[in-house]
Amino acid sequence: MPVAIAARRKASAAASSDGGGIEIEPIAGGNGSILMRLERIRMSFGCSEEVHEIDLEGGEDDKVFKLDKAPEAACDTIEAERTKLLQ
Repeated sequence: MPVAIAARRKASAAASSDGGGIEIEPIAGGNGSILMRLERIRMSFGCSEEVHEIDLEGGEDDKVFKLDKAPEAACDTIEAERTKLLQ
C-alpha cells in the first residue's frame, strides 16, 4: 500500500473486518525517516490463488518502528526482485 505523507501529517490504514492496521508519521527533521506504529497487517505478493502472504503483528515491545529512507538504488534492487517473484 503506497502512502505519501506531507510534513507534520499522519497517515493510517485499518482493516474494519479484523481491527488490524498501521499508523505512519514523519519525524520532524528526520530526512525522510518515519515512525510506524503497528497493530497488525497482512501483506501479499499479488492477488492470485497462489498468493504468498505474511502476517505481521506488533508484540509487547515491538509496536513502534523507526524507518529510515533507503537509497534509490536499494529500492530499484527490491523492485527487480519483486518482479522476478511475480513472474
